[in-house]
Amino acid sequence: MSKRKWFLLVTLIAMVAVGLVACGSSEEPAVEPTETAEQPAEADTADADSDTSMVEEKTLYVGPEKVDCEGEGPQTCLQVKETPDGEYQLFYSGIDGFDYEEGYEYELLVRVEENPNPPAGGSSLTYTLVEEVNKQAVGDMSETDEETTAVAETKTWYIGPTQADCVGVAPQKCLLVKEDPNGDYTYFYDNIAGFEFVEGYEQEIVVEITPVENPPADGSSLSYSLVEVVNMNRALEGNIWQLVTYQDSEGATVDVLAGEPVTALFQDGKVSGNATCNNYNFPYELDGNNITVGLGMTTMMACIPPADQQEMAYTTNLSNAATYQIAEDELQIMDASGNVLLTYIVLLPASLTGNTWQVTSYNNGNEAVVSLVIGTEMNVQFSEDGTISGFAGCNTFHGTYTVDGDTISISNELAVSLVACLGPDGVMDQEAQFLAALPMADTF
Repeated sequence: MSKRKWFLLVTLIAMVAVGLVACGSSEEPAVEPTETAEQPAEADTADADSDTSMVEEKTLYVGPEKVDCEGEGPQTCLQVKETPDGEYQLFYSGIDGFDYEEGYEYELLVRVEENPNPPAGGSSLTYTLVEEVNKQAVGDMSETDEETTAVAETKTWYIGPTQADCVGVAPQKCLLVKEDPNGDYTYFYDNIAGFEFVEGYEQEIVVEITPVENPPADGSSLSYSLVEVVNMNRALEGNIWQLVTYQDSEGATVDVLAGEPVTALFQDGKVSGNATCNNYNFPYELDGNNITVGLGMTTMMACIPPADQQEMAYTTNLSNAATYQIAEDELQIMDASGNVLLTYIVLLPASLTGNTWQVTSYNNGNEAVVSLVIGTEMNVQFSEDGTISGFAGCNTFHGTYTVDGDTISISNELAVSLVACLGPDGVMDQEAQFLAALPMADTF
C-alpha cells in the first residue's frame, strides 16, 4: 500500500476515535439526573438523625412555691434545679402533663425536645413530664428527726444581774446577755422558756436555740429554752450593799457607827448611796475584778463628830479602791496592796407595804438631792389598800397611790394638816419641797 493510503487510513481512524469521545461526552447529562434524584433520600436520613439528637430526658427538682417573674410580661415562675444540692433558678416555661401543687417539693423526670417552630419570644425547647419520681410536703416529718435536731443548737450564755429598759414592739424590760464572760452585755428582747431571772445575780446558763417555723410578723424566728443553770453568783451590780466595817484614818478596821448607816448601789457605771450624813454619786469602772472609783457629787449637809470622820474615811476608801471580791452575800473592797478597805453585806429589799420608811434625802426641786435639816425627820407609810400617809417634818399628810411592777404613781391631791412650825430653821421649806416631790415619783 502506498504511503498516501496509509496516511488516509490513520487519519480516518483518528477521526472515528474523536467522534466516539465526543459521543461519550454528550451522554453524561443523562446520568446526572439519576444521581441528583438519590440525594434527597440521603438528606432525609441526615434530618432523621438530627431530630433524634434533639431529644433528651432530665431530672428536675421543683421548689414548693412559685415566684413573681418577668417573661414576655409579668408572670409566676416555677423554681427549678437540676441537682438536689443546687440553687433554684427561675423556670419560665411550662411542663406538659405536670400538675403543680404549691407547698410540695418535686423530683421529676422530663423529656426535653427542640421546638422546630417556637413562637416569637417563646422557648425553643418543650418539656414533657415522663415520671413524677417524688412528691413531699415541705416540713414533712417523715424524714426522721435528724433534720430538726441538726438545726437546733446549744450555747452558753451569761445573764446580767439587772434588767434594762428597752423598746421592742413596745417598751419592755430586757435581759442583759453575753456569750463571752469578758465581753459586753447586749439587750435580749425575747424570753427563755424555763429560765427565772433573779435580780442581783449573774447566771451562767446553757440554752437551746431552735428555729421557729412560720413565726409571726412581729415575733422572733428563733425560740430559746433553758437546758441548765451552770452557775449563779451574787453580783456587784444590782444589789444594795450596806457597810459593816471600814478602815479608819489610822489604818484600823472599825465598825460602822450605830444609827449612821452607809450604803452603796453599783449600777450603770455609777456608785451611789448614803455616805453617813450626805448622799453621794461617783463614777466607777470595772475590768474583771479590778475597780476604779472616780470623783463625783455629794450633798453638802454638815456632819457632826464622829459621823463626819466616818463619812470622810468612807469616801477616801472608795477613792483608793483597786479590787473587789464577793463571797456569798459579802462584798470586800481592797486597795492596790490587797488591804481590805470596806466590807459590806447585802441589804435585802423590804416590802413596800407594812413598813415605816424614814426619809434620808429628797429632791428639793432645784435638781439637787439633799439631806434633811439637822434635828428633823420625815417618814412615809404605804398601805395595802392604796393609801399613803406620813409625817413631813411638821405636818402629817395622807393620799392615794398605785403600783404596777416597780412603777409607782402618787396622787397630786395630798391632804396635809395645818400646823405651823417655828423651828428648826428651814423646816417649813423642807416640808413644802418634800410634799411637792412625792407626786413626781415614778419608780421605786
